[in-house]
Amino acid sequence: MSTVQFDVSGAMVCWDPADCLQHAARDAFLAAGFGDLAPKPRTDYEALKEALGELKGKDELVQRHRAHERHGCELVSVLRGEEENQYLRQFGVKIRAGCVVVDDTTCINADKLQTLYEEAKAKVSARAISVCLVEVVRSLTGVRIRENGALYWIPEESVHRLGLLADALASAGGANLMLLRTALDERAARHVTEGLTREVMKQCEAICEEVATLGTEEAIERRKTQAFRMRCLVERYSTILNDGLEGLKKAIGLAETAAVMAAMQAVAA
Repeated sequence: MSTVQFDVSGAMVCWDPADCLQHAARDAFLAAGFGDLAPKPRTDYEALKEALGELKGKDELVQRHRAHERHGCELVSVLRGEEENQYLRQFGVKIRAGCVVVDDTTCINADKLQTLYEEAKAKVSARAISVCLVEVVRSLTGVRIRENGALYWIPEESVHRLGLLADALASAGGANLMLLRTALDERAARHVTEGLTREVMKQCEAICEEVATLGTEEAIERRKTQAFRMRCLVERYSTILNDGLEGLKKAIGLAETAAVMAAMQAVAA
């Protein structure tokens, strides 16, 4: 292994999220200065679905309505046959002014469902916390190291702020957010470069494909902004890695050109 050392360091970042009280999660993000990225409260339907899921049996399904946020869902029994299954509606359930409304209370303990709904409504899911943490790491110019899975690297200047969030979430019980300090040696730099390359090339390819079919200037402008943010990210990592990253800069240039051409065509049309 090479012993070449770089001038800066950073940290590997990963997390093990857990369900958490919504107000505790919000306060944790606020305390660390990430209030705008805090998880949003669950909708009535999201809480209802979780509550009903805890009471349903093995061969029962929760089926949502098209306008599920207003009209809720139904619990359906599955009668499994050798050649085909049969589906039997048991009851429908929705939320009105914070109360669970069941159209056939002989099929379920409505009071128990109400309690479970209120508990679910007060919480934010582990998945929602994880989604928010991805946005936090991206806001701190973090780079995903693994193609799949939450494993990132963040530069030194971002470590302190993310550490504040890690401490706040630990107190709230919302996630075990781990920062593993690392020297940016040649091998680590290679992994960071590979992760950055995957991310930038994927976004550039998507922009080039999408802008040709976008019909509004507003949508095209969003892609131009996306390309600009990528350019800023690459410029930052060019300094961190002491690498020109010319291939990535060229790819971003092509994406920017595609967006500009699409914008000109949209104006002409």
